[in-house]
Amino acid sequence: SFNGLTLTCLPAQHFSGRSFWDRNRRLWSGWAVAGREKRFFFGGDSGYYDVFKEIGHRLGPFDLVAVAIGAYLPPSIMKLTHTTPEEALQLFEDIKGRRFVGIHWGTFDLAEEPIEAPPGRVEAEARRRGLGPERIWLLMHGETRGW
Repeated sequence: SFNGLTLTCLPAQHFSGRSFWDRNRRLWSGWAVAGREKRFFFGGDSGYYDVFKEIGHRLGPFDLVAVAIGAYLPPSIMKLTHTTPEEALQLFEDIKGRRFVGIHWGTFDLAEEPIEAPPGRVEAEARRRGLGPERIWLLMHGETRGW
């Protein structure tokens, strides 16, 4: 805790390393930041798995949730380390989020999906789940919103 904020390092599912010799020698993580009035979840760089339900149960609800929505194709390579847009919204619901912001897309061409595709898939899945634009924020590069 620091100045009324509590930071909690959370598990994420990915790999680490910059070369063949340092594979998985460092860990990766997500973060929960809880203040007196608001709670923020940063999912980091992670694939979807059941730990998010436990995080929601123990630490939720969260006022703002930042989750990766890009670099999901091909699934044979990306499934364990990156969420699809649909999994990102499942994660959002699992941790009891109130507002969602999609991250980890549109900057680098890292995967087989078109670089601009993730927000459209998030919007389609949000509609299917009955989540409106007041809850699902898909910010353009440089856009700012207050909460």
